[in-house]
Amino acid sequence: MPRALKVSILLVLSILAACSTRQAEPVPLEPTELVLLPPAEISNELLLKQKISFEAGGRRQEFLVVARFRRDRLKLVLLLPAGQPLLTLDYDGLQLLQQNQSKLRLPGKEILASMQFALWPEISLARHYPPENGWQIAVAGQDRSLLTASGVLLKIARESEALVVDNRLHDYRVIIQTLEKSEL
Repeated sequence: MPRALKVSILLVLSILAACSTRQAEPVPLEPTELVLLPPAEISNELLLKQKISFEAGGRRQEFLVVARFRRDRLKLVLLLPAGQPLLTLDYDGLQLLQQNQSKLRLPGKEILASMQFALWPEISLARHYPPENGWQIAVAGQDRSLLTASGVLLKIARESEALVVDNRLHDYRVIIQTLEKSEL
């Protein structure tokens, strides 16, 4: 076999070997988890007392929420209507501490992130849900939606005296009525 042919065959084999060992570019996964936002980015520090109606799978449960949103720390307590604590959340912007006092599986991070999506300024949402990470935010008046390529994941709409949160990712609805609201 002539030397030039051997070199050509070796060159082609080298290129094929290099192509087969080259790693493919990672395909970005579509985001499916809500983001906790920094407490420091809230517009106004608030104390909220709210009645929550949770609807999923044809069932409805009622809860109370007491939340204190300050720029250095967020605290939230989820209670049964009789006042028994079910879940306590404490978030300092770095770490979320959860105490679940019930046998229910309660998604603390998702609860807090949904409330933040409803309350934090639009500029904060845009910073922490960027399009380059697969997010799209739609704001129309007081209504907000969080979308990905698959469609709407979270929709927040104000209806009469209530805030309605539709979590389409996990197929549930939360109706929130504010009982008391005060700025701190």
